[in-house]
Amino acid sequence: MAQAIVLNGEDLSVTDVWRVAAEGAAVTLDESCRERVDASRRVLEDLVARDQVVYGVTTGVGPLCDRLLPREDAEALQHNLVRALSAGRCRSRHRSRS
Repeated sequence: MAQAIVLNGEDLSVTDVWRVAAEGAAVTLDESCRERVDASRRVLEDLVARDQVVYGVTTGVGPLCDRLLPREDAEALQHNLVRALSAGRCRSRHRSRS
């Protein structure tokens, strides 16, 4: 198996994407990247807690972007968006692991 690609948020190359998609390379997160992801999540959780408008988080998406969602539905929306994307409900010209 190919050497793992370590994501750090700074230097992902087209070759790295190819190695993941075509060669099955594993992907891991660098600890500094994980910390930035956690910080971003805290910001979003704070915005949701304060009933702020955040596209696709506290609102619908696409034509439903002007619909505010109840705070308790914000997490379910994120899960549903991931499910829709992973189920192929969004149009894509190419199928790949990347």
